[in-house]
Amino acid sequence: MKLISRIILNILLAGILFFSIMQSFLEGDYSELNIKDALFISGFTIAAFGLLTTTNAGKLFRGFGFVAKKFFSRRYLNMSYYEYVQMKEQAQSRDKMTGLYAVAVGLAMLIASFLLGR
Repeated sequence: MKLISRIILNILLAGILFFSIMQSFLEGDYSELNIKDALFISGFTIAAFGLLTTTNAGKLFRGFGFVAKKFFSRRYLNMSYYEYVQMKEQAQSRDKMTGLYAVAVGLAMLIASFLLGR
């Protein structure tokens, strides 16, 4: 049940992204070319975020978060980066499968875009 709900959630998010691109950037013109473009853009975006989630590449940006929190918060003022990373790792228990579903939905949208382009 959890698998189906996550896939449906990713499909809904991709659909919302697709329609927001169609309405905001392509001005609601549902021509075949615009549909292909919106499918490609939203599929690429969803797949890229899925890859970031799956590979835990978000850890690369922890340094930026640490500097910002140290600058704007007194709680982190005397904390070292090592302590900050340990605190983050204890607080996070992410499921890597969520990213795989996003990659699958994004790739499906990319494939649909390429098939419509033929």
